[in-house]
Amino acid sequence: MLEWQEPTGHDPAGYHVYKRSRSPYERFIESEGIPIFRGIGVYDTRDLPLGKWERLGGRGTYLLLEGCESIKGMFVVEVPPGEALKPERHMYDEFFVVIEVRGTTEVWREGDSSKKQVFEWQPGSLFMAPVNANHRLVNASNSPALLLAANNAPPVMNIYQNQRFVFDNPWDFSDRYGDSDDLFKANAVVEREPVRGRAAIRSNVFPDIITSQLPLDNQRAPGYRRIQPYFHGFIPDASTGGFIAEYPAGRYSKAHYHLSGAVLVCLAGKG
Repeated sequence: MLEWQEPTGHDPAGYHVYKRSRSPYERFIESEGIPIFRGIGVYDTRDLPLGKWERLGGRGTYLLLEGCESIKGMFVVEVPPGEALKPERHMYDEFFVVIEVRGTTEVWREGDSSKKQVFEWQPGSLFMAPVNANHRLVNASNSPALLLAANNAPPVMNIYQNQRFVFDNPWDFSDRYGDSDDLFKANAVVEREPVRGRAAIRSNVFPDIITSQLPLDNQRAPGYRRIQPYFHGFIPDASTGGFIAEYPAGRYSKAHYHLSGAVLVCLAGKG
């Protein structure tokens, strides 16, 4: 505790220059003991330094991108060859893009580990871990598996400021994660999303977003292709939740702007 001193005369109280305070989320990731990348972006996530991650059992690094500090959490995690990460659950949504090698994810409800739902992934797979559902990443190869994850942990942690509430909460989101056997089966049915009228697919697993054929969109450029993933449990007209897009060779994106929070991940090609 710092001692308070009242100013004298007409001098102002306190500091003349304020330091930026760290949020509860920032203090949390600093306590994890793994590297933290700070900046506008990284050229190749495979080049990031990885540190031993005691909580998850693998290695990883956090990405604290400028403008997204209180909006979007991101990290890269490595699963050792032929091993698995520790199971976890949390009061926020999280999705993964697989960067290297193959593996599986196990998902189950609290108190019902005998009924695990298991699905496979490979480089280019996109999948979601439902809110507060137990899940574990398993490496099925003899090489390290590398995955990039994004979540909405910052606003959740900044509001509740309690790690036990976030990571050890018994609440069952039965409306967001049910017992359907189709929950983690790839779906190829294209539907029209209600806000923008553009192509969407409702699924928790997208086997390969790098080489898959995307529906023609044309909004950002002639020949522009796009699909909107709808993860189960998300309200379609409440949030976009990201999209996958493809630009033809020699084309550029139509200029646009928006609030902070958009993160671009280059899956193939260059520009």
